[in-house]
Amino acid sequence: MMINSWRIYNKSSINLSFNNEKNTIQAISQMTPAFWIYFEFDLQKEEIKDINPKLYAEINKEDKIIKLFDNEAL
Repeated sequence: MMINSWRIYNKSSINLSFNNEKNTIQAISQMTPAFWIYFEFDLQKEEIKDINPKLYAEINKEDKIIKLFDNEAL
């Protein structure tokens, strides 16, 4: 998936949807009765704003690639 020239890969076991919200990329999982934000990336600062402990992220700023994985440490 591409958002604002960033390529995003979900390699985790969590079913995530991605969107661009106020200069951030968000990874969201719809859980009844609410939506849970699992990952948030600031596009202006090019840094992670928030990440759920269930996930691990690899960020390649040069190639503009974000990869999300299950956090194996849990």
